[in-house]
Amino acid sequence: MFRLNHIFTSNKQVLFLASGLAIAQAIPLLFSPVLSRLFTPDDYAILAIMIAMLNIVYEITTLRYDRAIVIAKTELSAKNLLFACFGITLLIGFLIYPVTNYIYENYLIENDSESLELLSFFTPFILTFMGMTLATGFWFQRIKAHRIIVVNKIVQMSAITFISVALGYWGIKNGLVWGYFVGWTILFLFTLFQLYRTKVRPFLDYDKTVLRASLKDHSVFPKYNTLPGLFNAMAMSLPVFIIIDYYGTYEGGNFNMCRQLLLLPIGFISSSFSQVYYRRITEAKEEGKKIFPHLKQLLLPVLLISIPMVLVVSLFGPEIFSFVLGSEWELSGEYASVYIFAVVMQFFALCLSIVFPVLGLIKAESLFKGLYFILICALFVFKVNDSQTFVIYYSIIEIISFGSMLTYLLIKAKNN
Repeated sequence: MFRLNHIFTSNKQVLFLASGLAIAQAIPLLFSPVLSRLFTPDDYAILAIMIAMLNIVYEITTLRYDRAIVIAKTELSAKNLLFACFGITLLIGFLIYPVTNYIYENYLIENDSESLELLSFFTPFILTFMGMTLATGFWFQRIKAHRIIVVNKIVQMSAITFISVALGYWGIKNGLVWGYFVGWTILFLFTLFQLYRTKVRPFLDYDKTVLRASLKDHSVFPKYNTLPGLFNAMAMSLPVFIIIDYYGTYEGGNFNMCRQLLLLPIGFISSSFSQVYYRRITEAKEEGKKIFPHLKQLLLPVLLISIPMVLVVSLFGPEIFSFVLGSEWELSGEYASVYIFAVVMQFFALCLSIVFPVLGLIKAESLFKGLYFILICALFVFKVNDSQTFVIYYSIIEIISFGSMLTYLLIKAKNN
C-alpha cells in the first residue's frame, strides 16, 4: 500500500512539474502571432544568434556539476556543489566575452554595429544568470520544491514575452534581445530570492574540505558528460549559424521560427511522456520484467500525434504560417513542410531516449550525440545555392541520426 501511494505521489509531482513548465513555454508560443507582426525575420535572426551561442557555452558553465546536486549523498555536499557551480559560472562568464565577441564580429554580425555591441555586452551576463539559475533549479528539484520551479519559469517566460511585445509596439530596435535579457535578469533575481527563503547562501554555506571531496566524488560529470552535452548543443545551434552566415538574416529568422514552432511543442510533449514512462520502465527493469511492452504503450500516442502533424504541416505549411504569423513568414512555412519529417523522427527518438539510462547505455548515448555532431558539421562542407535545399539536407541528416538511434533503442529494448 505504501509503495502504491509513493508511486502515485511521485507521478503526481512529475505531472505537476511537466504541466507547469508546458504552460510557461506556451506563453511565448501563444503570442507568436503578435510578436511576428511586431518584429521582422531579421530581428528574430539576431535573437537566434545569441540564443544559439548561449546554448553552446552553457554546456560548460558549470562543467555539469549542477546535475550532481540532485544525487549528492548529503545536503552539505549538495550545497557545496551549488557553490562550485556559482563560482565556475562566474569565471567562465568573465572569460567568455572575448571569444563570443570575436565570433559575433567576424562571422555572424558584420554590418550591424549596434546589434553587435548589444549581443557582446548581454551574452556574458545572460550566461552567468543561466548557469546560476539552472544550477539552483537542480537544488529545488533536490528539495522537491516543484512549485518554485514552475512559478519561476512562468515569471521568466511572461517577462520575456510581455516586455518584447511592449518594446515591439514602441518600435525599439532589438526589442526581442532586450526582452530576453530582462526576462533572464528577472528570473535570476527571483531565483536568488527563492534560494534565500530556503535558507541557502551559496557564497557563505560552504566548507573547503567538503567542497574538494564533493567535486572529486562527482568528477564523472565534467569528465564524461560535458563533452557529449557540448557536442549535442553545437549540433542544435550550428545550423542557425550556417544558414545566417551563408544565406542571410531573413532566411535565418524564418528558419529559427520554423524550428521554434515545431520543436517546442514536441519537446514538451516528449518530456512529459518520458517522465511518466521512465518510472514505469525503471520499475519493470528492477522487477525483472520486459520493458518493451511499456515502450509500445508509449509509441501509440506518439504515433497518433505525429500522423496528423505530418499531413497538415507538409501539405499546408506555407499557408498556415502565412495566416498565423503574417505574410513575411511564408518561407518559414516552406521550411516547415520539409522539416516536419525530421521533427517527427526526433519526437519518437526523444520519447524512447529514456531507455539509455535504464539499460545503462550511457556510452552509446554519447556516441550517437558525437555522430550527430559530425553529420551536422558536414553542412559546412556541402554548401548549396539556396536555403530551401539546405533545409532538405539538414532534415535528411536529422532523420538519419534520430532514425538510427530509434532503431538501436528498439532493438536493445526488445532483446532486454
